[in-house]
Parts: sequence; structure tokens; C-alpha cells
Amino acid sequence: TPYLAIRNINVSGAYRVGKDEVVELSGLREGKNILSFKAGQVVDSIKSNPWVESVEVRRRFLNTVDIEIKERAPVALVRLDDMYLIDASGKAFKKFSHEDDVDLPVVTGFSAGAPGNGNSPEESALRELIRVLSRRSGFNIAKASEICLDPAFGFSVYTLEEGVRLDIGRGNFEEKFSSFDRIVELRGGDLSNVAAVDLNDSREAVLSLTTNAAKEGGEGNGKKG
Repeated sequence: TPYLAIRNINVSGAYRVGKDEVVELSGLREGKNILSFKAGQVVDSIKSNPWVESVEVRRRFLNTVDIEIKERAPVALVRLDDMYLIDASGKAFKKFSHEDDVDLPVVTGFSAGAPGNGNSPEESALRELIRVLSRRSGFNIAKASEICLDPAFGFSVYTLEEGVRLDIGRGNFEEKFSSFDRIVELRGGDLSNVAAVDLNDSREAVLSLTTNAAKEGGEGNGKKG
């Protein structure tokens, strides 16, 4: 019956994915019977685009279909066999292209098969680290340039502006970053002479100074705080 022919296909939430591309992936078209498709199949087809995290498809009788997209938000790049985008869940979801136009910290130290949806200790720790950095104020993922995994010592995060290495191991990330925030505050935001901060000991943080700063301050190159 012509009364049930699709006349309007509305797409919302699509920014990186073009609306025309969403409609094309859906397989819907004007004039098609609104009862002739299965919403689940439309959802699966649209989610074949790696940017798409979730999809809702709703019929509005008599002749309108609403498609609501939730896109993935990339928070970092990971170096595997190639460069891939990582979302806030820690999943590598798309091979990086210069057309993606992103400026994000880089994750290094993982093998070519990870990270993804696996449950290895390293992957679980990376997901937690990204979750903490993505949600907190103070030092956060926007202020990081690199996240490096060492098989023996765990994670280190490099600050974007000063290139300071923060050694944080494999857990208690929020507590450790809070300690770093206090160090930054006590130093008036000046980290110019700091090479690294070891945050693995919950009782004290150990600062390693740059070579010039260490020479000016004496023979030692560490400072406990």
C-alpha cells in the first residue's frame, strides 16, 4: 500500500560518518514499505562502519524512519602493526588515516594483536588507565603525549608540554595522578627541571631532575616528596 511507503529518513548523531553514507548502509530508501525491513539488520549494516558505536532505528508511522547514531570518540592512538585509533573503552577500533584529523597521545609497547576486547592484565590495565585519564580534571588525557607499556615495570605516561615521564605501574591510577597534581601545585606549575616522577610508592613520590638541574643542586638527581 502506498500509505506505508517510506517518505522520510531522518539521521541524527552522525558527524564523522556522512548522513548519506548512513542511509546507504541502512539499505532503506524512499518508497520502500516501512514494514518490509528488520531493524536489527539495519543496525548491523550501519555498524559495519568502524566509527559507529551504536545505532537505534525507529519507525514513525506511517512513513518516517528515524536513525540515531552514536559515534566512537577516539582518545588515543596505538602503535601495533600499524597505527590504530582507541576509544574510551580502550578498544582499537579503526586503522588511523590522515583524513581522521586527530591530535592524540600515542600508546606504545603492545604486541600486534592487542589491545582490543581481550582480558589480559595489560589490556585491562590500559582500559582502566584510559578511563581514569578521560574522566579526571587536573592532569588528564588531553595533557599526555605518550602512554608506554613496559612488560616489567608497567605503564609510564609522558606529559605533553614538558615531556616529563610519570611512572605509574599497573594500578591505583587515580591516586597516583592525584599525587602528581599535588606536586605540580607545590611547584607552582613549573616542571621545567623535572625529568621523571616515580609515583609507584603510595607514601612518597620520587622526582628525578634533568642533568643540568641535578648538577646545580648537587650530586644527587632524585628528590622525594
